[in-house]
Amino acid sequence: MDGKRLLLSLTENSKWMKILGGLMIALGVFYCITIVGLIVGWIPLWLGYLAYTAGSLLDGAEEKAGDETRVLAVEKIALFFKICGILAVVYLVIIIVTFIIVFLVQGFGATT
Repeated sequence: MDGKRLLLSLTENSKWMKILGGLMIALGVFYCITIVGLIVGWIPLWLGYLAYTAGSLLDGAEEKAGDETRVLAVEKIALFFKICGILAVVYLVIIIVTFIIVFLVQGFGATT
């Protein structure tokens, strides 16, 4: 795939990046309303910022933006996915540990 097709595909989807970014920012704001939500609320805010900024940088990138702008947008997209991947692994570990704890507690709490 050549660079122009890749850039065209990203540019055509910049609107969706901005929509996703806006929704994630709104989700982060709702999380941050509570004190407990502040612990995790910054994550969707950060992801939303990355997605929205990447979409904004790609708006019309083929006509007016230089190579540095395109590279910055792709770096933000890459960071977005890296953070999502790390979060997925962390959530999976938390779920597995929770299941193990629940099964151990149920095993110790069983009376015969």
